[in-house]
Amino acid sequence: MIQGSDGSLVQRVLDAFVEIASARDTETVTERSIELACDATGAPFAAAVVFDESGIVGLSARGMTDEQALSVAASTEPLGEGVVVRRSAGEVAAVLSPKEQLMAATLTVTVSCEGTPISGAIYLAKPEGEIPFSDKDEMLVRALARQAANALITVRLLDEREKQGERRSAARFTRLVEHSSDVITVIDRDGRIRFQSPSITRVLGFGQRDLLGTDSLDLVHPDDRPRVSSIIRKAMKESDAVAVFECRLRATDGTWRHCEISLKSRLRDPDLQGVVLNTRDVTERKLLEEKLAHQAFHDALTDLPNRELFRDRVDHALERGRRLSDTAIGVLFMDLDDFKTINDSLGHAAGDRLLVAVAQRLKEQLRGSDTAARLGGDEFALLLEDMKEPKDAEIVAERVLQAMRAPFDVEGQDVYVHPSIGVALGDAATESADDLLRDADVAMYRAKASGKGCYTMFEQSMYASLLERLDLEADLRRAVSRNEFVVYYQPTVKLQTSMISGMEALVRWEHPERGLVFPGDFIHLAEDTGLIVDIGRQVLREACQKAREWQVEHPNLPPLTMSVNLSAKQLQHPGLVADVVGAIDDSGLDPACLILEITESVLMQFTDVVSSTLDELKELGVRLAIDDFGTGYSSLARLQRLPVDILKIDRSFIAGLESGSQDWAVARAIIELGQSLRLETVAEGIELAEQLVHLQSLQCDRCQGFYFAKPLDPETMGRLLRRADQGQDWIGEELAREEAPSKS
Repeated sequence: MIQGSDGSLVQRVLDAFVEIASARDTETVTERSIELACDATGAPFAAAVVFDESGIVGLSARGMTDEQALSVAASTEPLGEGVVVRRSAGEVAAVLSPKEQLMAATLTVTVSCEGTPISGAIYLAKPEGEIPFSDKDEMLVRALARQAANALITVRLLDEREKQGERRSAARFTRLVEHSSDVITVIDRDGRIRFQSPSITRVLGFGQRDLLGTDSLDLVHPDDRPRVSSIIRKAMKESDAVAVFECRLRATDGTWRHCEISLKSRLRDPDLQGVVLNTRDVTERKLLEEKLAHQAFHDALTDLPNRELFRDRVDHALERGRRLSDTAIGVLFMDLDDFKTINDSLGHAAGDRLLVAVAQRLKEQLRGSDTAARLGGDEFALLLEDMKEPKDAEIVAERVLQAMRAPFDVEGQDVYVHPSIGVALGDAATESADDLLRDADVAMYRAKASGKGCYTMFEQSMYASLLERLDLEADLRRAVSRNEFVVYYQPTVKLQTSMISGMEALVRWEHPERGLVFPGDFIHLAEDTGLIVDIGRQVLREACQKAREWQVEHPNLPPLTMSVNLSAKQLQHPGLVADVVGAIDDSGLDPACLILEITESVLMQFTDVVSSTLDELKELGVRLAIDDFGTGYSSLARLQRLPVDILKIDRSFIAGLESGSQDWAVARAIIELGQSLRLETVAEGIELAEQLVHLQSLQCDRCQGFYFAKPLDPETMGRLLRRADQGQDWIGEELAREEAPSKS
């Protein structure tokens, strides 16, 4: 059938041979082979079949149905190399159906792939009336069969190489995931697990094959499942999808592990054909993050909300109040009065335990919807929500004060705290938490100024007081540097002889604009700011200097003593003993003539801690006095442990001193207590002759008060001493300008 002069056909044959040789799959080889065979021989019917050890691996047909081609393939036995079979019409009829039985002849050429299990045949058929197959046709088909055989060998080699590559890739993948600390999971398009790495056992406790075939969402926490499902569905639609997300996965012990999952779609990868999930257990990291987040918004000592979290809750409460419009909120700002004294005296560890106990009592006074917070140091705050009337905040403030009145057991010692509370109310008009906290803070300072241990409701007028306090503090700091403080002196008298035995040093502030300022107007501020230490040092040095000067000037008088008050902050200051030594050495005063007065309330709260300081002072030879005795509820046992020499009876028991009165009974008990402990007793605040008579009958040792003399400036005090030294009457003489009739 081939025409040698037909150059175009020859070219097509050559092109077809080239295409068959470059084929990379069996189907291309069989299709192009029968196409060329039919074109070259003019056969309208053709089939090409390829076998290997598993059976038919390639089948193509032309001019017949797939069923007919399969029938031809079934009747074609594998033939030896180079075998050509030409069948008669009758043989053809046995294969084809009746309507195709008018076949004149067939041509079957073996396709033999040497060295491989591959074999096959090219089958050609012509109907009756067509030109029979020629030797040239047979020769061309033989050449075609050889070309097809070579191509099939190449395809086989490529298939083998690809399979080896796949096996190597699979082995490499397996080696990688087997040694990975992360859990590697491959899921198919239905979301079911196809592969699971061994690390699943370490992370979640499952065996490597336990989860194969199960839904990948079965282990996801119900709250996380909708979000994770959405991520996976999206990955199934996008062949190059990449995502990173976190969720909780169930472990075999029933716990939930926080996991970070990296997702990558490998649906197009023939090695995987799925979505790869790289799962890392981040439970410890999440717990650390949660702990850090908690620490960021909670006080480390008491575990109460800190200032930032409290502000946030107040802001939310205000916003909620604006929406509801019929509720108000309250903020209580609480400060522990003189806590620094407690902390420094008992030690920081004990102070911390006290703060924890205070926090616990605070929480016990609140509803579940309210918030207690520690703002720092000894400052606490309370948030009261859904209040119906302002009285609700006052009730809570009273309840808190009552709860704090009971002593706290700190290292076996009863410690009393006295909180000052400022109360501010917020409503729809309140702009922010900062405004409300500022108002409560201002009210708290007013409570402190009112005597401490109480609460005060905020009023707008308090801002003026706050500004005044700020101005006063600035002036006070300048006064310390400019030495604007002067010392006044009030004489003390021996009751039995009415002789001056000494004097008490009392500080005054010569303000450049306000004039003479009394201690009641600035001592509390000096205590709060710590300036009292510098002021006290100046007073101590000047008082010792004056005492020695007057002793030298008046040798006929008994050795005059000098009493100097010590504040709680001075008593805690590490340089106190050195200050006392310096004042004595510089003045030349006999230490026995210096009396240091400490209030009973300070001594009773911190006896164990200050005892070492008191012992050091006693070793210097100075004398110690308990001031305002009778107001601090000290016990006899504690009093006996203190290295004191003098009890000063508080003026409140002298004011109502009448025979048979309660004050008289208290004064008598104190004097008798002093006598039993061999302590000297001094009565303060004597203003009437009757009081003097009663004290003489009770055998009090010494006294002082306006009856004898008001606090005097140094010059006036010097004149009084000269009168006393000369034997002149000095009691009650108007030697100084009038002052407020109170101890100061």
